[in-house]
Amino acid sequence: MPDSCDSFEQFYQAEYDNMVRYVTRLGGAAGDADDVVQEVMLQVLDHWDRLTNPRAWARRAVRHTLIRLETKWRRQGEIAEALGRSRRVDTPQTTGETHRGAEKDSYPGETAFVLRLLRRLSPAQREVMACCLDGYEPDEIASLIGKLPATVRSNLREARKTLRRLWREYGREDPPHERRRVEES
Repeated sequence: MPDSCDSFEQFYQAEYDNMVRYVTRLGGAAGDADDVVQEVMLQVLDHWDRLTNPRAWARRAVRHTLIRLETKWRRQGEIAEALGRSRRVDTPQTTGETHRGAEKDSYPGETAFVLRLLRRLSPAQREVMACCLDGYEPDEIASLIGKLPATVRSNLREARKTLRRLWREYGREDPPHERRRVEES
């Protein structure tokens, strides 16, 4: 998926919805996805003239923004625990709420289930799987996230194994592409 946007406006129009999906696939709460993407888009605009691959730069910025938010939520939980208010640290990843507690993830059944499974992957596996779900090939993912293609393929393989195991643990029928694979063997 080459970068074919000549202006920031074109990039914004072409990538905004993709970036929101990317945030949720990385484990961000649905209610926070727009805020994260808007923050990142402002950063992209600030750096636009210097960016050679805005799509890759924006994805890295999303990842860093989510890490920063998760650190903030973890610290807030630690402070609450230290004050004796709670033994459990609630974050959007454990409650499905935004950091303001305003709303829960608003996805229909199967999509919400898949997003919960994605959140159980390691961060590296979740990142490459999020890119894969966006239609990128392993070599493109490697370029986007700054990893070796072999590392990306390894993370994808392990993510798929983990997702397959989790899918079955929840008693779900194998996805259609898995049923075909079993029938062919």
